[in-house]
Amino acid sequence: MLSILLALPALPAPGQVVLNELLASNRFTSFDEDGDSSDWVEIHNPSGLVTAHLERYGLSDRGSEPHKWVFPDVTIPPGGYLKVWLSGKDRYAPAPSAVAGDPMAYPFEASIIPPEAEWKYLVADPAQAGPPAGWNLPGFDASSFLTGNAGFGYGDEDDFTELAPGTNAVFIRRVFHIEPHRALDNLILQVDYDDGFVAYLNGQRVASANAPAGDPTSSSWAAGSHEAGTPARFDLTPRLGLLRPGDNVLALVGLNISAGSSDMSLHPALGVIPRILHASFSLNADGESLMLTNALGDLVDAVVYPVQTEDHSYGRAAAEGGRWCYLLTPTPEAPNETAHFDEPISSSIEFDPPAGMYAGAITVSMSATPPGLMSIHYTLDGSEPTTASPRFWLSLPIDGNKVVRAAGFIGEERATRTVSQSYFIDNTSALPILSISMDPVEYALVHNTADGRGRAWERPAFLEYFDEDGRRAAATGMGLRLHGGAGRGGDFETKKAYRVYFRSVYGDARLHCPIIPETPVDRFDKLVLRSAFNDCFRTNGRATYLRDELIRDLHEDMGAL
Repeated sequence: MLSILLALPALPAPGQVVLNELLASNRFTSFDEDGDSSDWVEIHNPSGLVTAHLERYGLSDRGSEPHKWVFPDVTIPPGGYLKVWLSGKDRYAPAPSAVAGDPMAYPFEASIIPPEAEWKYLVADPAQAGPPAGWNLPGFDASSFLTGNAGFGYGDEDDFTELAPGTNAVFIRRVFHIEPHRALDNLILQVDYDDGFVAYLNGQRVASANAPAGDPTSSSWAAGSHEAGTPARFDLTPRLGLLRPGDNVLALVGLNISAGSSDMSLHPALGVIPRILHASFSLNADGESLMLTNALGDLVDAVVYPVQTEDHSYGRAAAEGGRWCYLLTPTPEAPNETAHFDEPISSSIEFDPPAGMYAGAITVSMSATPPGLMSIHYTLDGSEPTTASPRFWLSLPIDGNKVVRAAGFIGEERATRTVSQSYFIDNTSALPILSISMDPVEYALVHNTADGRGRAWERPAFLEYFDEDGRRAAATGMGLRLHGGAGRGGDFETKKAYRVYFRSVYGDARLHCPIIPETPVDRFDKLVLRSAFNDCFRTNGRATYLRDELIRDLHEDMGAL
């Protein structure tokens, strides 16, 4: 098999589909509909005129089994791309033609306008005429509008941009770009709303709920009530003809039922029901071959790829005539117009010595490849490093307790994930240590926002756990948010409790570590870092230091776990 693959020309024959890019060590760049960071391969139809039909084509990593996984009835439009997850799950989501029946039945990918996107918005003033003419059309000058992130409403857990109670309507618009090569076979609008809305695509009304007849004005109200909390989806596929290559505008009017309403919310997203293909095998990051065959089993295209590094793809560089290279940034379903290299690109920074406890001052070195092209920048205050952060050259002296966060950059683009390493110098404690590093501004937002509840107020951070012997037993990205009730108040002088969430978007989906003694549980999807607020000194100057623990012990003695 290997000799056959190596004998292939650099580019397949004109007009046929090609293997264009693969990611064999996916960690943080993309997630499938199950939330898994599976491997994937991208197939490209370079023809500018002919649609490629892939029914009964095959993908395989084994020459003796060319149809190891067989394509269903799917097509790639001229100039288009198709991503296949190499996850081993062996399944295919229903064809997009089935979406019109019930778009809620299929996974939704907000690939055009994400749920928390930034919008231009105008709050209605019933005493004034409005909205301005052409506000929902491309080319409208929205510089007088305010800017805010979705959702829009009264400021509870589902809203980022707060509107004043009693607001009757809000007008929002967002410009989005459609690349000329991108061919959409469905278009879905997802809206979580309270109480009504009207949506326009390039000025044409395309969806509505609980809306009055005609176009809403600054004095309009919703025609019925609806509670937010469960988004609704609207199939805009019949209106795909309204889209044009380049800039387009989605505009919505959010409507309230009455001035005395207890809530108002408008939270839109625009995307597609993706063609989700999962092959029956996965890729080997140490390198192997991948082949594409037609319905007859004839070889169409193949690649023998070398060892791969985490979150960097391998593909045909657009600027190199289709030559296979290491790509700095994965570009699924888009041209491979990113920095490319002939040697592997580091996905992490190597530290020497590693994080831990040391008897005296030390000197730390950092390294990454490709050497000479990769610059390493670091911070000591918990913030994410950028190219404006200090650059590492030969060594970094550490003479006290420090958290070093570092990342590699090629030009202005970050090439590695951010790595955190905690160093403890002359530490005499025999207790385990939990080290959390995060951006100081983000931490201040979490700590000082007493009413910041829900996922919207969770901020990324990094956790390291050192056991009693000073060994780093766990390290992963995580999300941090405030925990508790009465203990949420106060500023930095108040000790507060936090909730830690382990999610694949930050790092490990679970913490695998026996972090809590005297329990067999060693896997956690979240932790609560308690502050024992009921036991601490407050304004009355009194504290028992045992009330919470006494209650827990009594609870256990009564048979609770």
